[in-house]
Amino acid sequence: MFSVVIPTCWFAEEIFESIKQLEECTLVDDIIIIDNNVNNTPYFLHNEKLRIFPQYKNIFVGESWNTGVRLARNNKICLLNDDIILNDNVFELVDNSNFDYGIIGLDQSSICKTPIKINPSLSLADDILVGFGCCIFLNKNNYVPIPKELKVLYTDNFLFDKMLAKNLNNYKISCSIKGRIGVTTLSRKINYDEDNDQKIYLKETNKGFLHYVS
Repeated sequence: MFSVVIPTCWFAEEIFESIKQLEECTLVDDIIIIDNNVNNTPYFLHNEKLRIFPQYKNIFVGESWNTGVRLARNNKICLLNDDIILNDNVFELVDNSNFDYGIIGLDQSSICKTPIKINPSLSLADDILVGFGCCIFLNKNNYVPIPKELKVLYTDNFLFDKMLAKNLNNYKISCSIKGRIGVTTLSRKINYDEDNDQKIYLKETNKGFLHYVS
């Protein structure tokens, strides 16, 4: 079974369809909403799968993922943007994967306004393209907490690189799902510094900050 972690500020209308789809999915029994905008929280009917965790301020992507993974009841986890609606067969594909993997993200061509019928498939991911971080599958016991200073950008890159450091391969899903890139509140510029995110990512993955010897 899967735990699905969705950080949101409730700006994306797709989240309501997404939650409904997840509630009906037989492979999902734990939906964790990290509520980063309590002043705009809608009313939900009680559902044993759905848990909402209000935050006193926007904790952005990195801390939202850390919090959601910590609260997750299952080892199999999906980190999902609030403007992406997953098909059940995507969960089936990951669930049937009988090998150890780092993270599994979305191929950028998978996200479209009107999905078509297509069987999802997995392939090795040599690098991250646009859309990869919109939906990430991973195992809780492989998770590496994201530095608190890393708020929005490069959070998926950070996990990607940390899995490689664990000698785990990363994969991408090619499929057809409903969603929009950039609508989610997690990619909006809400009081965070893009340049600082890049600096933190480069520092934490030893990809930047040249040291000069005098």
